[in-house]
Amino acid sequence: MQSRGRHWEDFKVGEVLVTGRRTVEGSDVSRFAGLSGDFNPLHTDEVFAKQTPFGARVAHGILTLAVSNGQQNQARESSRANRGVVTFDVTVKNQRGDVVCTYETSVLMQRRA
Repeated sequence: MQSRGRHWEDFKVGEVLVTGRRTVEGSDVSRFAGLSGDFNPLHTDEVFAKQTPFGARVAHGILTLAVSNGQQNQARESSRANRGVVTFDVTVKNQRGDVVCTYETSVLMQRRA
């Protein structure tokens, strides 16, 4: 079976990956509330949320994390000869361009060999 996507060797240290936009809509937030069981009114009640400093419903933090993109990366070798580790530094911005979430995640990637 031929491998899909990028291999470890395809990533360059300091490379910036710009991804497409993903709009999180009210229906996404409602579905996530049902999936996670988190029915905090800040996420699910428009009337309540309008009275908060946000002025509208707010997506769950973990939902934002789950759909976030916009990554830069660094690659390092793994203890396994046929694998390498790519670390992504992720920055998530809201509709106003404000940074709302930053995190780092590492993925074990297959080498071409």
